[in-house]
Amino acid sequence: MGKVSDVLAAIGEAGFSLLGHFTLPDDAWWDDFYAPMERRIKELRGNYTGDAEALAILDRLAEEPAMHRIYSDTYAYEFFVARRD
Repeated sequence: MGKVSDVLAAIGEAGFSLLGHFTLPDDAWWDDFYAPMERRIKELRGNYTGDAEALAILDRLAEEPAMHRIYSDTYAYEFFVARRD
């Protein structure tokens, strides 16, 4: 994670020209990524009820949407479009 200004500087320093950038709306992450991810994790938990290792992996995967739910007001997902000069 970092600041947009730092990424913009790194793009220029790497010899690229910025064509544009935008912040992805938070609902796009929930609708298209986190909600389906949470549903799939729930399904998989049922498939691996006796497998402690698999359940531990699912627990780790479930941390990302949980953290985003708590801290989404402090960060966002930014997309950058650049081309090599």
